[in-house]
Amino acid sequence: MSGRIDERTGAITLNPDRWISRPEGYVMVGLSGVYSGAEIRGSIVGGYACGDFLLSRQSMRISEQSPSMTSVTGVPPTNLKSSIPSTKVPAPPVSLKSSSPSMLVPLHRDGGTFTVPVTINGDLTLGFTIDSGATDVSIPADVVLTLIRTGSITDNDFLGTQVYVLADGSKVPSQTFRIRSLKVGGRILDNVIAAVGSVRGRPLLGQSFLRRFNSWSIDNKRQVLKLK
Repeated sequence: MSGRIDERTGAITLNPDRWISRPEGYVMVGLSGVYSGAEIRGSIVGGYACGDFLLSRQSMRISEQSPSMTSVTGVPPTNLKSSIPSTKVPAPPVSLKSSSPSMLVPLHRDGGTFTVPVTINGDLTLGFTIDSGATDVSIPADVVLTLIRTGSITDNDFLGTQVYVLADGSKVPSQTFRIRSLKVGGRILDNVIAAVGSVRGRPLLGQSFLRRFNSWSIDNKRQVLKLK
């Protein structure tokens, strides 16, 4: 496994490399999270139905005086160190366990906004802008055409036309369709409603995605999206 860490934000990405010995029925996955000194918290990337993880270093108590030291008698203090066989103190164990229900997804700065990597139907990954004012997820028309050409979406996925009200009050009709799966971090949402947006527009994560969670927030300092 190899990857990179942003020393300024603590965002860390680890990608699977190669097996030393591959167990039957197992696949390699990546890790995407945030490092905060004592722990790394984030999402498991690439596996089916994988969730979040918490990687932490556990403290370990070591006796101030070992039994072998108490049994040494009549040895001058200056020779005590050389009289006791040296032993390696085992490193504190690292535990990998399920974290709290919250999921942290690293954000990427794109100009003056943050984007989050989103995988559509397991085929195409794009940077989406989070837009809580958008009713539905919005995908530019040229991206939709690409998904149609690759067979990722079909005629059966289109639901009809819906009229959307823009920020300036104007009304724009748009085709809507069903995304069979939308993956953000380690979470996969099924049957997400999306609208066909302008070719010049950005992919947007709107309320048809955000309202599927109990809560969500953006941590600007750590540059992560928190989903719960």
